[in-house]
Amino acid sequence: MNKHGNMNLSWIKDLFIIEVEGPFNEDGIKFWFSELQKSVKNRGAKDWRRLEIWNEEASGSPESIDTGKLIYDWYEENGCVLTPVVVSNSLQEHIIKNMFVSSAKIFRDKETAQQWLGETHKNLKRDY
Repeated sequence: MNKHGNMNLSWIKDLFIIEVEGPFNEDGIKFWFSELQKSVKNRGAKDWRRLEIWNEEASGSPESIDTGKLIYDWYEENGCVLTPVVVSNSLQEHIIKNMFVSSAKIFRDKETAQQWLGETHKNLKRDY
């Protein structure tokens, strides 16, 4: 089977930026889970933040949603301390809130998410 779905991954200091594109099948999400893990491990950051941006077509099969749950758990178990996710529709919001059972903060626009991320990160640094 061909893998479906794509992600663009980049880092700015301790911020892992993940741009999620298109519908994912099981092969696609497993491939990208491996790539996400490699990127975080290669970075070697102890505490890090992530910004996810889902395009309007980002979704997945039931199997890929199950793997998505594992990815979100893995993030938190491996040092991710703060996550805004920018979604394009209410189905994506439902997946993150109810199916992934995530502590991620959900936004509808990138600018508001980035503002929240910066403000919250400053407050976290004061607590250390």
